[in-house]
Amino acid sequence: MGKKSCYACGGEMEAGMMVKYRIVPADIAALYGVSDTRTVPLCPSCADEAHEWYHKRVSTLTYDNGIKRFRARSPTEMVRECECALSSFAHYQRERRKKPH
Repeated sequence: MGKKSCYACGGEMEAGMMVKYRIVPADIAALYGVSDTRTVPLCPSCADEAHEWYHKRVSTLTYDNGIKRFRARSPTEMVRECECALSSFAHYQRERRKKPH
């Protein structure tokens, strides 16, 4: 079957052990009517951590300077928010992996 690299930490393992992690989680896609089904391969450890990362960092609200208050993000903004969360998580994991233990 071959090995694959984890998108976040770069670790390698058998392809069948990788989790296909949705960039835009299914619950957010359903709530916002987004049909984005893109996935990235994550090792099981990173998949668990990414779930927590999204829970803490993805916000459905944004501050709008024009109206001077918080408002709900649009579907396009939510997709971008999820993309940014995954990107920052992957960067964090790679930097963490570089540090000597």
